[in-house]
Amino acid sequence: MKNIKLILSVVLVSLLIGQTSFAQKLITAKELKAKKGVIIVDTRKASDYAKIHIKGAVNVDKNSLDKSDKGFMKSPTEMAAIFGKNGISRDSEIVLYCKSGMNAGRVYWILTYLGAKNVKILDGQMTAWRAARGPLTKVKPSIKKATFTPAVNKSILASKSYVKSKLSSSSTIIVDSRKPEYYNAGKIGSAVNIPFEKLMTDKHNFQDKATLQALFKKAGVTSNKEVILYCKTGLRASHMYFVLKEILKYPKVKVYDGSYNEWTM
Repeated sequence: MKNIKLILSVVLVSLLIGQTSFAQKLITAKELKAKKGVIIVDTRKASDYAKIHIKGAVNVDKNSLDKSDKGFMKSPTEMAAIFGKNGISRDSEIVLYCKSGMNAGRVYWILTYLGAKNVKILDGQMTAWRAARGPLTKVKPSIKKATFTPAVNKSILASKSYVKSKLSSSSTIIVDSRKPEYYNAGKIGSAVNIPFEKLMTDKHNFQDKATLQALFKKAGVTSNKEVILYCKTGLRASHMYFVLKEILKYPKVKVYDGSYNEWTM
């Protein structure tokens, strides 16, 4: 009987630790409303930000971090300057949001690549904030410029040559996060397809952990393998990185930043 109680206690503690860790990278609208000293970053287009945004939020348009509409992030120095201009340093506590979660996921991955550690995503995005009656405004906040010193984490980035070297590897699986029609029209090697849309609810919340685990397991994407993610421009792949790394705790996950646009050049 004592052994059974001990086993149940260990299982319960493990579950609580997993939920707490999950929560550390996600923040609810209710939690954000009560938060002080955090930098809220709206990652939507500047035109959308100008219409309405969360009170106090600064705007770092996801597109401003890309070299072109085909994707390819700018250099670490260029991106660090953009964040610094908006009052964000590598040590800032940051909360990201957008409309659907995609832009926030992309900027999350970029900040992680640049070495930022204290970054969260608002679960439910603007939909959740409105539902929680969070304050909204058209007024831009005053910004005190900061210095963002990048500490690049190359381990989460895959180059074209790296992807090519892993095409026949039994210990690596490549995941295409585009819609099925694009995947069926052409893919990288023997990549499996898990569309971004399946990761989210219709209210832009992340699916629960059990649902996500089942989704990836069914596709053969297991935690004992290295996972390389791609889409068209790196946008959807970056969002999927958050799911695999921060929610499901996969240890070896990379984003192929050039993605299918670069692959087909």
